[in-house]
Amino acid sequence: MAVKKFLKQVADLFDLGKRKCKNKKVCMEEAVARLQARQTELETRLAGDQSDKARNKLAKQLKVVTAKRQKGEKIIQEMAAEEQPPAQP
Repeated sequence: MAVKKFLKQVADLFDLGKRKCKNKKVCMEEAVARLQARQTELETRLAGDQSDKARNKLAKQLKVVTAKRQKGEKIIQEMAAEEQPPAQP
């Protein structure tokens, strides 16, 4: 998944609207932080007493948010690897 596509999906997830970002790494870090907060919120709500239907819905949302956060972290790691100059022997 390309960085632009990922950022668009995360923006849609949080209904932030479409905005241009000059520093993609900073935007990715913000998006991952928001996803982490959302994941924590969903885990807390899932731990509460709720009906099976509500728990299943929350579990599905949690699965999606977790996958997107992990993908975002992977992209950030790839960006960091690209920024580092190659080691000289």
